Amino acid sequence: MLTSFRDFRLVAMLCVALAAACTSHAVLIDDFSDGAASLRREVGDPQITDIQTGLSTDSVIGGEREVTLGAIGSPGAVTVDIDTDAEQMIYDTDPGVLGVNFFAKYGSIDDPLHVDFTAGGADRIRFEFESASFSVPALLDVLLTTQSDVTSTGRTGGSQSIVLTSSDHPFVLDVFLDQFSQVERMNLADVWSISFGTGNGNLPGSFVLNSVRTIPEPSSVALFGMGLLALRLVLPVKR
Repeated sequence: MLTSFRDFRLVAMLCVALAAACTSHAVLIDDFSDGAASLRREVGDPQITDIQTGLSTDSVIGGEREVTLGAIGSPGAVTVDIDTDAEQMIYDTDPGVLGVNFFAKYGSIDDPLHVDFTAGGADRIRFEFESASFSVPALLDVLLTTQSDVTSTGRTGGSQSIVLTSSDHPFVLDVFLDQFSQVERMNLADVWSISFGTGNGNLPGSFVLNSVRTIPEPSSVALFGMGLLALRLVLPVKR
């Protein structure tokens, strides 16, 4: 039972500390502040893979980013730019491009990340977009490879597709960890690699992506907010 303002303040501070700990342990996958790049593929060009190494692990998970890009269809091009000044990934296809093979990948079987995607109470991967433009709803595929004790290779993979629609304003798309295919065989506390994009041409259009990261479940965020509010009520206000 809380018997004084001191007790109440201690509980409030504990709420803030616990929730802040959850937030601080969430995983940043990429905020596009390191590793400037500009890739362009015309229809008919061979597919390319650009691998950037030695990037800051404060900005890019594992310090390495791999981007694969190719296009099919009528004459046109697909481009992917990493603008480190704006801290954005900018993806764009010409109207004549019918299909795209595009993936951004972090980690691999040969060089696994070994990162806990559930750290800090995370239950989702959040894609924070600045904008998107598609003539029809597009599909963004997200793939995870993790450690697994139930497969002969010691690993297993799962995937999930999320729908992208047009928006002139910033928006977020959440990919819930418990909704990946094969999730019952995956160890989300030991993720080897993550990639997002499309291998079946379902991204004809454009988008601007600000960041990708894991996010704690809403209860952790609510706990943080309640703690801040409680502290505001009990701490003296300087005049």
